[in-house]
Amino acid sequence: MDTRKCQVLLKVLECGSMAGAASQFGYDPSGISRMIASMERETGFALLVRSKNGISLTKGGERLLPVIQELAHFGSVYEKTASQILGVEEGSVLIGSAFYGLYPWLTRVIAGFSAKYPKVDIRIMDSYSTRLVSDLAEHKVDIAVISEREGDFRWIPLLEDELVAVLPHGHRLAEMEAVPAEELEKEPFIEFLPGEVSDTSLYFEQAGVTPHSQYCQNDIFASCALVEAGLGVTVDNAVLVKTTNADVVMRPLVPRCVVPIGLALPKRTEMSPAAIRFEEYVLSHLDGLEALGTSFSSF
Repeated sequence: MDTRKCQVLLKVLECGSMAGAASQFGYDPSGISRMIASMERETGFALLVRSKNGISLTKGGERLLPVIQELAHFGSVYEKTASQILGVEEGSVLIGSAFYGLYPWLTRVIAGFSAKYPKVDIRIMDSYSTRLVSDLAEHKVDIAVISEREGDFRWIPLLEDELVAVLPHGHRLAEMEAVPAEELEKEPFIEFLPGEVSDTSLYFEQAGVTPHSQYCQNDIFASCALVEAGLGVTVDNAVLVKTTNADVVMRPLVPRCVVPIGLALPKRTEMSPAAIRFEEYVLSHLDGLEALGTSFSSF
């Protein structure tokens, strides 16, 4: 199987059209159509179906998707390794990050790396830790900055954060030095990332606490704004709450919850040369991270 055809098919799915994929690869749409048709002949059945809603995979295509993703990924690794052997330092690295609060450090690292390797394209994608673990396994990101999770990847710890109760000024719980988790069941709760496996949902599950969600938000800035307005309380990572600059009170929880944050990376044999170079550069530029972590005596 031609790995370039696999890359083209994935790009068609991402763009939702032959024309969109053609513009990305520098082909014309008819060329993309011929590549997909050739791939379907080799496979023996249709891979894509076209409808008024766009292009999607057939049932057979869905079953083959994980294999197609692997072939496309290792085809890319092959091409980039060959370029490296020829002495050309180029490629791309997609970083998935769950923590805005680490951007001051991360962007400095990217700036330094880009100055050294100007032909390597670096991009950042915002998401949340559990989703990024899946994205890493599917080669949708090269490196992920996440809170610690289980998974088939390498883990490099960077710093320790903490889950905190986020409260309006003047709230009864703001008078406490630390907030018992069960007290949060008595308050209107603002849920961040509703329905997702987050550090907060994992904590409540372990503590046996079920807050009563009054508001649901997918944006930490909106969550903290609601707290600032006195509409409820929430719990989240201190490094995220600090990023919002919201005028709120943070208090540790009882029981306390330390959250390790680090890099999740595939096996080196699964990484492109550019991603390996970036990993090496990151590990030699960890200075400044401790200042971003939670100081447990600062509440």
